[in-house]
Amino acid sequence: MDEIQFPVFTGPRSLRYWVANATASYRKPTKINAHHRLRLTIVVTNSKGHKKKHHMNKKAIIAQLEKTYLALDQDLMLRSKNIQKIPSIYDRRGGKRSYAEWAHVIGLFQSLIFTHVDTSENITLLDVGCGTGLLAIASEPYVQNGGKYIGIDVSANDICFCKSHYPESHFEFIHTNTNNAHYNKEAQSNFETWPIDDNSINIITALSVWTHFNEKDSKHYLKEVARVLKPESHAIITCFYKDDIYENHHKAYASSASTSKFHGTNPQQWVFDTPVYESEEWFCPDWVSIPEQAIAITPKALDELLDESGLSLCNHYVGNWKEVPGFFFQDVLILKKIAPPLPEK
Repeated sequence: MDEIQFPVFTGPRSLRYWVANATASYRKPTKINAHHRLRLTIVVTNSKGHKKKHHMNKKAIIAQLEKTYLALDQDLMLRSKNIQKIPSIYDRRGGKRSYAEWAHVIGLFQSLIFTHVDTSENITLLDVGCGTGLLAIASEPYVQNGGKYIGIDVSANDICFCKSHYPESHFEFIHTNTNNAHYNKEAQSNFETWPIDDNSINIITALSVWTHFNEKDSKHYLKEVARVLKPESHAIITCFYKDDIYENHHKAYASSASTSKFHGTNPQQWVFDTPVYESEEWFCPDWVSIPEQAIAITPKALDELLDESGLSLCNHYVGNWKEVPGFFFQDVLILKKIAPPLPEK
């Protein structure tokens, strides 16, 4: 048991608490992708000397600290007003819990959106797999004056949260009750057509969505991307891409190292050597209970996706999951819908 001393906190109305003693028990994770478990027993002594014991897990501790920290931090936000919408730790999902990491990723994708869409016009952005709205926050500077952000997700709970947390008229959230073995296994429907008009979207984002699609889902929904995009418009899609860097560098690094130079997960977690169902070009790691927990594609798979959807690859930002400096953790693909040629006169 470790002794932990907390500082004095001074709150509103001169309410003062002093944490006199705290003990913490720590249990090491038993699986390669398990989370650390931290539990604190805290004895709080008030100004009259009365003591009260509190039992808090790690998330509860962070939530309590955030209430104080964020109230102060938001007063200091001068150049990034939109990140005031970052939800509490209880509603930050999608593999990213940290407040700082949400702010970081919002900034990255806000920059990507700005780079790949004409922000001088009133744009409509479609966010596939919107979760609890990370990219809604990233897109807000570009849609709040006459534009529209549309977020779709298979999670009814996430859509319900988003409708409450982002009530402004430039945000719209749609529940698509389609089957995904990892996120929505109870749903019966497969290969749904999105409730979005053809050629109506200026830019599409999909953050860690194709990493949970098997081969059939990947191909179907990339065709949906091509259907709803306006000609000459872009899609920003993240994935695990098994390119030459993966084959020649990452696998060798992961075989001998359990810590990463760039992220906080074990590199061995991101070795994709197990075929997904009957596919020859879609792979998952050996630790997953179902393939849709984490899926990577090969260059041949990407070629098939582009060929069948009619989209073209404009740019590829390598992901640092492969233990090289990268723009983001996953690979980021910038895809474009090429306008059909004009008929000859």
